[in-house]
Amino acid sequence: MPTVYLSVSYSCGLAVAAASTSGPVGIDIEQPHRTIFDGFDEVALHPSERSRLTAMPLAARTGAKAKAWVGKEAFLKCAGRGLHYPPTSVELYWNGPIAHLLSWPPSVNNFVAYYPRLGIIALDCPNGVMGALAIASGDRDLQVLAI
Repeated sequence: MPTVYLSVSYSCGLAVAAASTSGPVGIDIEQPHRTIFDGFDEVALHPSERSRLTAMPLAARTGAKAKAWVGKEAFLKCAGRGLHYPPTSVELYWNGPIAHLLSWPPSVNNFVAYYPRLGIIALDCPNGVMGALAIASGDRDLQVLAI
């Protein structure tokens, strides 16, 4: 029987799950308004991400912060670390629905090297919820369920 990798997330009445038999997965969802508080940037964003966000129009920043957050949490869940590492240690660069992993904590170097096809993608969620899915194998043989 193959190993089944599973990740779940819940936010504001919406639950999602991802499962795969080809490698670890991580999934996260969040309401963008939950990233609006003093100090969010300092505890959640890599310095380069803060610089990029500062250059954005104010109206686009809340969504971009939420997208950064869910991408980081999905990646850290996929790597088996969750929020045991500060999100500021992960730097993502989003190009449309695809996130490029630019930096990560040294403790996950082996994970990143072992899964060179690692992918992080934005999810299309209802009600303005932001979501991201990290797929270690890069395969698309998984199911995402919204409950």
